[in-house]
Amino acid sequence: DYFNIYYDLEPWETTDKVTNESDNSKVLKVEYNQVEQSWEYTPLMAGEAKITIRCGNQSVVTKVIVEEW
Repeated sequence: DYFNIYYDLEPWETTDKVTNESDNSKVLKVEYNQVEQSWEYTPLMAGEAKITIRCGNQSVVTKVIVEEW
């Protein structure tokens, strides 16, 4: 199973490339789904990962905690 993180771009019509990456790929896999045109985040094991979302010269970091399920 995967989940999404929703965010807004300003201006929304920007042509800057958006990238997403996890600092801990053993805990959280991040991939772009070409068909859905969205980023998918797949938990792989319990732990913590920080996701960095970049667009142009702007960026934001969010922490994800994956618990045993």
